[in-house]
Amino acid sequence: MSDTQHHIKTVVPVYFMEEEAQWVAYCPLLELSTYADSLGEAKVAFSEVLEIFLEEMVKRNSLEKELIRLGWTLAKSSYLPPAGNRTESLLQLGNHKKEDLPILFPSVYGGGYSNQVAVE
Repeated sequence: MSDTQHHIKTVVPVYFMEEEAQWVAYCPLLELSTYADSLGEAKVAFSEVLEIFLEEMVKRNSLEKELIRLGWTLAKSSYLPPAGNRTESLLQLGNHKKEDLPILFPSVYGGGYSNQVAVE
């Protein structure tokens, strides 16, 4: 990541649910999901899916368009997630864990891409 690139930090909830010996990771605010055999592997897999999503959106120059489609509000210094609760049905599921995932969106105003996803 160069020092001239600009990023906007935000936090998105990621839900991890155990279903039939698999762990599913789902982020409703980005409509991203993946699965793995263990919770730890699901966290790693989600980080990989998020990175691919961001790389592809930047490569296609369509990150802003996709975030708007997902209900995000874009401002010069922030990306605001959609208002409302897309997670009510998730909370009714039995075994789930929610983690708030900090991510760095590449700024559509600053150009460049470098994502530093930290899922612990």
